[in-house]
Amino acid sequence: RSSDLFRYINVWHRHHTFWETVSTIWQGSGSGVGMQLFYSKLSSLRTQLRKWNKEEFGNIFARVQSAEVTYKQREAEFDSTGDVSSMTHLHEARAMYLREFVNGM
Repeated sequence: RSSDLFRYINVWHRHHTFWETVSTIWQGSGSGVGMQLFYSKLSSLRTQLRKWNKEEFGNIFARVQSAEVTYKQREAEFDSTGDVSSMTHLHEARAMYLREFVNGM
């Protein structure tokens, strides 16, 4: 199921609260022993990191998609007008898209 998928976002480890969040969950109690305990903590960590991601970053994938749409719109505007203003807007949109894309990877 797609709801079971977990994606690690490369920018997370640079955030000042990431390791604290991971450490808190990993040092907390879990149920079971051995692999059961490992799975229990991993499951708790996945749930907490999903919540943490939304609180700290919002929906990264939606932001990348939105920046891409804007970039394509500015590209079409520049293709049709070719003026300096539309070229400036295109460069700004491209920079925003690249920034969002890199932060999402």
